[in-house]
Amino acid sequence: MRSKLLAMGAAASSGLISLAVRRSHARLRSLPDAYQGQAILGFDGDVRYVESSDGARIKVIEAGASDGPLTVLVHGFVSTAAAWGLVGRRLIEAGHRVVALEQRGHGDSAIGRSGHHLPSLGDDLAAVIQSLDDRPITLVGHSMGTVSAFALALRHPRILDDRVEHFVGASALYRGRGKPLALELKKHVLYTQAYDWARRQRPLGIVCTKGALGPHAGFTATEAVYDMYLEAGPAVIEHFGRELLTFDFTHALPAFKVPTTLLVGSADNRTPPSISRDIARRLPAATMLELPNIGHMTPVEAPEAIADAVLAAR
Repeated sequence: MRSKLLAMGAAASSGLISLAVRRSHARLRSLPDAYQGQAILGFDGDVRYVESSDGARIKVIEAGASDGPLTVLVHGFVSTAAAWGLVGRRLIEAGHRVVALEQRGHGDSAIGRSGHHLPSLGDDLAAVIQSLDDRPITLVGHSMGTVSAFALALRHPRILDDRVEHFVGASALYRGRGKPLALELKKHVLYTQAYDWARRQRPLGIVCTKGALGPHAGFTATEAVYDMYLEAGPAVIEHFGRELLTFDFTHALPAFKVPTTLLVGSADNRTPPSISRDIARRLPAATMLELPNIGHMTPVEAPEAIADAVLAAR
């Protein structure tokens, strides 16, 4: 009898969850959709690979005027270079030479001997920068892409000082947020079979992905972010996911003397504005702009703000 009651309770709970997901999915579909019918992800360009110091092969996509101002774009956790589609196209139209790399383990880039090691992201970025000509660079990072920039300061400060003339950091962070209980518990679900099953249930995955975007982000943007997330392998989610909860690059900030523009959404619950304010206080030359009603996925939600910050730096 007890087992029958438990089974009935489980079935009822499952039904309620399914109903809640369907309703949330329908509400998301009903929001105004600024990008409906448009391609958000990716831009056309030449593809090549750069070998990092530990053998990791880093994919690089280049497009735009060969002699234009040089901008290097570094995406965030469980994204790919495709995340920069809207930003990249704006910069290309403005005459820039755009270089978008894919972080180790993401997209078509391989993991090197150092594995999922956040400081090694600085080595990867250094290798990409050294593969370019000697023009000054505007470096742009989103989320874990800003971690890569701070890792560059930590491991290759001379390359940062000599080659990068401006840094634009969107949804930035310099240390993990793994102290609160909920975040500590998160370490134990990255990456389980149940987690993998849940993220591959498309309506559920899209509804959960909406939490990373602001209140006004529509279905097309949310679905694009979800599709990138689906490409991420389990090792990236598990190992980089855990490192991002516990790392600390505080000691890299004093060496980060490059003029910096920080952009963060007021509705960003992954890297909230308080983090960018803290970074702005710690960096020698930084300004910060808070974007109303924008969530964590600034390259998709506010591409014009990022592109404007790059163009203003020139």
